[in-house]
Amino acid sequence: MVDKILSSYHGILSALQQKPLTIDELARTTRAKQGWLLHPLRVLGKQGLVTVLDGHYAVTQTGSGITELVHMWREDHDRSLYGAAQEIAKMILQETYEVAAARDVLLFGSLVRGESNPRDIDMTVLHAGSRIFNFEPDPYKERPFAKREEDEPISPENFRVSAWRILRKLGSKRDPDVSFGEARVKDAYDLAEEILDRFGGSVEDSLDLHALHVTILDPKQGWMRDAALKDARDPTFYHTMLSQGRLYDLRTHDFTMPVEEKYPGCIALFPALDPKYHRS
Repeated sequence: MVDKILSSYHGILSALQQKPLTIDELARTTRAKQGWLLHPLRVLGKQGLVTVLDGHYAVTQTGSGITELVHMWREDHDRSLYGAAQEIAKMILQETYEVAAARDVLLFGSLVRGESNPRDIDMTVLHAGSRIFNFEPDPYKERPFAKREEDEPISPENFRVSAWRILRKLGSKRDPDVSFGEARVKDAYDLAEEILDRFGGSVEDSLDLHALHVTILDPKQGWMRDAALKDARDPTFYHTMLSQGRLYDLRTHDFTMPVEEKYPGCIALFPALDPKYHRS
């Protein structure tokens, strides 16, 4: 909530930094309702960051300096998250259990689209192993004992699919015995936590991790894909993720490879529109 408020205030200051605007012009520029803008403008005015003259709002010299400072902070934050995503992807591909068979790491969402102030890292591990779910069960569906996954804290005992659980299952190739739950060396979760800590984040707050078996991307293997789509709360999620996302390339240490380049024809296997609302 606080982050959303700060983002909104910064958006108002950025718009007014271009030129003085009336409340109507500011509403169109920021795509916000006029009524919603009144309180932030009063707050910014009391803080000496915004003035109003003849119905036009303008940023003061102090407000302009703060706007530039916040902009630099945001750019640094965006670069930090992207850098963390690169390191996590490299770690998953090079440091995890061979039996987990992590084949690719896909970055999607706000980071790969280059949006300002992304909240977290949206990432999917494409794997060919059996230690991780073939696809993620919908967390809003009923589970055993009539409990929904999002109502339960993250732990090894519940049924919630999370970054914590996926990373623990990926383990570490330096641990020769994969039959025990307790790893004797730092596993993928520990390593991801160290990476994100250097960038000022944590797995719980900064990483939205998914897992998908590569068989689901094979046009000849429809049974698993049908099961994944049937369980999905939003069946268009896979199409959006695959069409917008980019695969991590170890050669360039960057997310530069379109999914179709390695898995041709996979995007067309998933609906771009929700069939519940778009029927011929």
